[in-house]
Amino acid sequence: MSRVPLQTLIDRSVRNMGAVVPQIRSLAITLITKSYDEGINVQISSGYRSNTQQASIYGMGRPNYWWNGKLYGNEGSIVSNAKPGQSVHNYGLAIDYFLVSDDGLKAIWVVDAQWRRVAQIGKSLGFTWGGDWKGFVDAPHLEYTKGLTWRDLQAGKRPSFGSVQAASERDYLENGAEGAAVEEMQKLLIALGHKITADGIFGPASESALKAFQSSRKLTADGVYGPQSKKALQAAVKPPAVPGATAPNKNDSKEETILFKPNSPTFRKETVKLFEDAHTVGIFSSREHAEQTEKGDISESDAIGAIATIINRVGILQDPNAEPYPAHKEATEWVKEKGISDGTRPTFPATRQQVNQMLYNYDKQK
Repeated sequence: MSRVPLQTLIDRSVRNMGAVVPQIRSLAITLITKSYDEGINVQISSGYRSNTQQASIYGMGRPNYWWNGKLYGNEGSIVSNAKPGQSVHNYGLAIDYFLVSDDGLKAIWVVDAQWRRVAQIGKSLGFTWGGDWKGFVDAPHLEYTKGLTWRDLQAGKRPSFGSVQAASERDYLENGAEGAAVEEMQKLLIALGHKITADGIFGPASESALKAFQSSRKLTADGVYGPQSKKALQAAVKPPAVPGATAPNKNDSKEETILFKPNSPTFRKETVKLFEDAHTVGIFSSREHAEQTEKGDISESDAIGAIATIINRVGILQDPNAEPYPAHKEATEWVKEKGISDGTRPTFPATRQQVNQMLYNYDKQK
């Protein structure tokens, strides 16, 4: 049986700590790392608590406890003597810990030699241990106050951390992560056609979608959303914007400006197809644009042509009296000869009545 990885303990703990003071996060990671080096698997169970969360905790064992007009009391044993605003947790300066089995699957709450060793490491880092308190002993609790009381903290005072540096946020996301960054990643994957929900929760579906994307870009398909995957995903969904530019002068001998180079093979393939379609319907007279795109360059005229193709595809600027594209000319003449349409119908968008009339006209010719 392999030992639970250190990074797993750190990741779980960072998640559980929430919005603690950055230096507390750094000290907690140091605590976990030092303990791990001594063969002790420790994990943080909680860190920052809002006043509402504190009310719920204080209400345990106090069935008639009300706060801010709401009943927070519950049956059971009393677990805290701190009301909302009276706990160091409310200021992001406290953490609670527990031990973990070697495989990382079982929580251990026995206060033994290993537990006390973690407390010693914590105290060497500047924490006060709740296990040393008289009266109400709180063995999982470590707080960093440097002598300040909750009243001092409530008044705005904060302890000095000396040379303790704030822990840098990790620059990747993985299964289990939550938040706005996850939601942004999900929206980008959805934009590429992946069937997931942008709920801000990095679950199995998001992991599978990310792995599929990574494979398509020949990245390591590990399901971890790091800097490389993020850059590739953003590039695939949001290619560089085309600057505002006028159509080039045909008599201008200067080489056209290259507007952007699509690095994504999928994006390039779709762009080539777009230009091929434009050539087929007669917008472009040759495959030159598609050939240039296959090389990786898109010029001003290419971009303008692409826009024209899209517009004509959806019929936004369709003129019913305009000459048909070469590829459609024979069909247009046929419907006119058969009396099915005068060549101007259906318009865009086609109405039910127009389609019905054309079918009726066709049936009459049989």
